[in-house]
Amino acid sequence: MSIRIARESDAQAISNLVKSLAHFYLHEPKNGVPYWLAETLTQRAFTKRICSGGFLSFVYESGGEIVGYISLKKTKSPSSFICIRRVSG
Repeated sequence: MSIRIARESDAQAISNLVKSLAHFYLHEPKNGVPYWLAETLTQRAFTKRICSGGFLSFVYESGGEIVGYISLKKTKSPSSFICIRRVSG
């Protein structure tokens, strides 16, 4: 298990991870992820975030698989986004 800086090549795995857990964010999971949120969870959106320089993005790997992600916005009022899938072991 290790934590490292996210790379552009991680964008699809990060997108898959976050999408798989997005229903926990929703008030009414049965309604699905709203369009405005789904647009921020695409591979393209994560690639942009990772490469922008405006964010510090890290992944948590276990057994070569990305199981956690955090993104910290570089501003005077920092904001963050974290997503971790439960890992056995």
